[in-house]
Amino acid sequence: MRVQFLVYTTPAPQGSMKAHVVRGKAYLSCDNRKTLPFRHAVTQVARRTLADMNLNEPVVGKHIPVRLSLEFHIARPQSIPKKRLTPSVKPDIDKLCRATLDSLSGVLFADDGQVTEIRARKVYATGPEHVSIAMEPALPADVVADVMKLEF
Repeated sequence: MRVQFLVYTTPAPQGSMKAHVVRGKAYLSCDNRKTLPFRHAVTQVARRTLADMNLNEPVVGKHIPVRLSLEFHIARPQSIPKKRLTPSVKPDIDKLCRATLDSLSGVLFADDGQVTEIRARKVYATGPEHVSIAMEPALPADVVADVMKLEF
C-alpha cells in the first residue's frame, strides 16, 4: 500500500534536544522553534490522508521494512544567484529527514527504525514551500501480508 501526500508548510530541520529540570521534573525542548509546527503539520496531514484512504494508524505494522521518498521544496532567497540551481546550503537534508521521520512515527509506520530506504532531495520551490512524502513497504505485497499474520 503506497501512501503519498503533500504538506504545505515551511520545512524545518530537527535541531538538538535540550534537557531542562523544573521542580524536579525533566523536560526536553528543541533548539529550533520552527521544528514543532513543522512536525505538527506533517503529522496532521498524514492523519487526514489516512482517514481519507480509510486506513488505520500505523499503516505498516512492526517489523515491516519501509521505503520513504521525501522532497523538500524550500523558498529561494532573493539574494541567491540565479546560477545556483539547488539549495546546497542549510538546512541540512539529514536534519529535515529526521524531523519528518519523527513526525510520521506511529502514524505511517510503528517506529522510524522500520525505514530501510530513504530517497531525499531538497529543491527550490517554484510555488509555496512544501514537502512531498511517499511511503510504501519495502517488500512485495504478498510477503507483507504473510509477515502481518505472524506474531513477534
